[in-house]
Amino acid sequence: RDFLPTEEPIIAVSATETGRLVVNGRFIPLRPGTVVALEPGQLAEAGVPEGEERCLYLIRFRTGRLREGKQAETTETAEEDSGAGTLLSERQIYQLPASSVLALCESIRTHWESGKPAGRLRGEAAFYELLALMAESLDRQKTAAVERAMRLLERSFREELTVGSLAKEAGMSRFHFMRLFKERYGKGALEMLQERRIREAKRLLRDEVRPTVRDVACRVGYKNESYFSTLFKKQTGMAPTVYLQNRGPRIAAYSWVNVGHLLTLQIVPYAAPIDHYWTDDYRTRYAPEVAVPLSHRYDFNREALRKAEPDAIVAIDTYIPEEEQSRLGQIAPALFLPWKEDWREHLRLTAGFLKRAGEAEKWIGRYERQAARWREAIRRSTSVETALLVHFYQGKLYVWGKKAGTVLYDDLGLVPGEGAEGEEWVRKADPGEIADFSADLLLVNVSGDPVTQAHWERLAGSDEWKELTAGGRRRAFRTPGYAGWEAPWNEYAAFHLERQLERLGKALLQAGM
Repeated sequence: RDFLPTEEPIIAVSATETGRLVVNGRFIPLRPGTVVALEPGQLAEAGVPEGEERCLYLIRFRTGRLREGKQAETTETAEEDSGAGTLLSERQIYQLPASSVLALCESIRTHWESGKPAGRLRGEAAFYELLALMAESLDRQKTAAVERAMRLLERSFREELTVGSLAKEAGMSRFHFMRLFKERYGKGALEMLQERRIREAKRLLRDEVRPTVRDVACRVGYKNESYFSTLFKKQTGMAPTVYLQNRGPRIAAYSWVNVGHLLTLQIVPYAAPIDHYWTDDYRTRYAPEVAVPLSHRYDFNREALRKAEPDAIVAIDTYIPEEEQSRLGQIAPALFLPWKEDWREHLRLTAGFLKRAGEAEKWIGRYERQAARWREAIRRSTSVETALLVHFYQGKLYVWGKKAGTVLYDDLGLVPGEGAEGEEWVRKADPGEIADFSADLLLVNVSGDPVTQAHWERLAGSDEWKELTAGGRRRAFRTPGYAGWEAPWNEYAAFHLERQLERLGKALLQAGM
């Protein structure tokens, strides 16, 4: 029986089949490749076979962190900030491949005992390789635990699940589980649970015979019908009763923008391209309902639509050659919206084609009232009269023209900066050119992707950019950073522009404060 001094952290690596460690009273059996991380102050007792050579490697080390302008710290307070400190605090026992681990331990021993600078460096390199193996093992264990919780969510989403019960399944604290789950799946556990329940609700509403909203709510795990309806509308853009009414027609939206035309009328497309590159919002909300995914090739879409036999096709005229339009018309009644018209006319034409003209007029009336309220609020809070919207994406600046900025200029009543009124969609520009656009307010939208953010840091710190607002000549306001604004024609539909109305209205009010 040997007690190990643990004034400093220790990594113990077993080379024996019959040993043991007892740490703070906890019995740990040893076999080749067992790695035990001991924190300072723990009571550790080792029991190993007598006469067996090198049955247990004990690696003592210090942890620390280099801070700018200071020497490395080696106190216990710095320990938690190092990679080794994390391995010590998050998990104590690792079972690693014996051949790899024992070879590293022997390399650490022989090189360190050489006493030579080169040998010491090689010993340290082997030690870091050991830490890397431990970190990989920890990552695999965390991933497996989170995936285990995800399987429980998928299996039991109809039951009363909580973050606490999912964390228990993963064997983690609630906070730790929430962080790792979001890292793994890009969404929180409760958000994922809601999405799974709503996806099942849509299936039941679509496939069951005469389903009721109350029954569907109960069957997917919601006792409160009103709360279920609120969540359903938040995720799909329509109430479950409306979803029920619209489950009949099989309408194909040929292009991204046509998806917005149909969603405005609360019709989920039967066939549509669902590969929007700038957001996963459409895939998350509507992919299960889009029975026939379309692409951006005429021959692929034609064959897919021929097999799908939709009730109608909605498309844009300038996107499709006349010969192809004729072929699509032979598959189903087809509407080719004139791209030269504005989005209101697109909505009216689509609604008329689908015999929903009344719904379109009702929607437009509601939109006009919302726009009027925003205009009045902006008039009261700011003296801004002229504005310029600039989108920054992957190192390039895009100035929005009159049609791209229709919400800003036509609906919120601002005047385009001098020089922008002649542009229809977008125009690439450099900071020097933007200075020539005369405007009281510069609205700057910066995409959130890492490449764009890196470019923006350089541009925002440049003298050329700072010169744009020098001397109070114009105000600049940065929006939260909405994706896809480098190609506004992709979302030139009522469904998207209603959301843009709220975003730009809020931005103008904040800019005027």
